[in-house]
Amino acid sequence: MQRPRILLATFAAFLLLILFGGGTPAAARQPALSGAIADMQITPTTIRWQVHVPNAGLVLTVAAPDGQIARQEFGAGATPTLNNVDSNGQRRADGTYMYELRVVPQIDEATR
Repeated sequence: MQRPRILLATFAAFLLLILFGGGTPAAARQPALSGAIADMQITPTTIRWQVHVPNAGLVLTVAAPDGQIARQEFGAGATPTLNNVDSNGQRRADGTYMYELRVVPQIDEATR
C-alpha cells in the first residue's frame, strides 16, 4: 500500500533564495529522504519533482505566504513543476511556501 501522505515541507530562506535566483548554482538537488517517492530539483526559476513510484497521476498543492492555495493536477508520467511566475506571468511573492505532493495510486481493474 502506498502512503497517502507523501511529501510535506516548509522551505524558508533557502528555498526562496534558490527559487528566485540569489546567486545559487544552476541547479541544486535535494536528496530524497528514506522512503520518499520523489527527488526535488531546484533551479533559479523552477522546482521539479522527479517521481520514482508508479502512479495514475499526481496532485501538487502549494500554499503561498499570502495564504493563497494553488492546486495543480498532473497526469501519469508527468513531472510536477512549480515556476517562479504564476499562471498570469506575475513573479511569485517572497516568503515561506509550503507544498504537498500526492500520488494518485494505480488501481487494477479487478480491484475497481
